[in-house]
Amino acid sequence: MRIASVGTAFPAHRYPQAVITEALKERMQDKLEIPGVMNRLHSNCGVDFRHIMFPLDTLGTISGFGPMNDLWIKGALELGQQAIWKALDHVGLEPSDISAIFFTSVTGIACPSIDARLVNLMGFPKDIKRTPIFGLGCVAGAAGSESRRLRTVRRRRRRRRPRRRRDSVSRKADERRRSLPTRHCNPLHVLSRHRASDGMEY
Repeated sequence: MRIASVGTAFPAHRYPQAVITEALKERMQDKLEIPGVMNRLHSNCGVDFRHIMFPLDTLGTISGFGPMNDLWIKGALELGQQAIWKALDHVGLEPSDISAIFFTSVTGIACPSIDARLVNLMGFPKDIKRTPIFGLGCVAGAAGSESRRLRTVRRRRRRRRPRRRRDSVSRKADERRRSLPTRHCNPLHVLSRHRASDGMEY
């Protein structure tokens, strides 16, 4: 498999990790038994900045899984379209040229899935192969890449597989098996009664 193009899209609001850590500590307040644990965890995660869909000071105003998940669906569709269009533009392709789409997320859930919604929004072929991946956590990205690789390998193997041709020896062997008497239940007994053309008995 060869990666022909890559398209990226990020949420508009970008914050340093330290700012996000302080905002979380302020929001959780007395719920943190050892505040220093969060500081140590976030400072060692190797992330300097994070992009989020909405301003940091508005996140505390969103409550409940339903409203938060609805916002995630909205953001996933927006960013998904942006990233796909960038990847297609780099190689001069259109959505109608795509035969398979793989989608993975560790944030929210959607039914219909995000990839199914993108098919309707962007004009992908109606017979496109969709593979939504959910529930794998941080390894989901690797699983999506591996699924695409395996599908490509299988397709190549099907194309390269030579068509088997039955030679005259195989055809004669089939004819010989069909000529054996069928009233005997023991196959060894059947074979012992069959005499080959060379005079040998098998």
